[in-house]
Formats: sequence, structure tokens, C-alpha cells
Amino acid sequence: FQRMGALNPEGRCRAFDADAGGMVRGEGCAVAVLKRLSDAERDGDRVLAVIRSSAVNSDGRSNGLLAPNSEAQRALLARAHTRACGSP
Repeated sequence: FQRMGALNPEGRCRAFDADAGGMVRGEGCAVAVLKRLSDAERDGDRVLAVIRSSAVNSDGRSNGLLAPNSEAQRALLARAHTRACGSP
């Protein structure tokens, strides 16, 4: 990443700043504990949201390591919307 000029040489993140000089890599983690709707209803849980669809792709060919393939992203979102509720 450094050789291709993607990292900020100062090692500081300045998103949306005129002095931004590249990205700074970081690691993170998030956990979402899910339960089947039928189980939540059976157990009397308060249901805050229902996931109606999901989709995954490998993005295919793109114009660079840091830029997604826009056509693959469009197709992915259209597929997820169609599975969830019909036409996006």
C-alpha cells in the first residue's frame, strides 16, 4: 500500500480534509447476535428489525485495489433488493 501511494506517510487519518494525504489502515470488529424471527416471537422477544435479504459478491474486476467494480456493486444491490421486496 505504501509503494502505490495509498497510505498517508504521516500515519494520520484526515478524512475529508484538504490536507488528507492517503488512508491509514486500521482493524476493527463488530458482532451482531441474530435470532430467527420465529424463535424471537416464540420467546416473546422485542423485535427491532427483520433482515429480509442479504447478498455477497467478490466484486470481479475493478479499476484498482481500492476502487470497487461499480457494475458488480449495482448488480449485488439489485439482487438483494429483489430478494427482499421485489423491484429496487
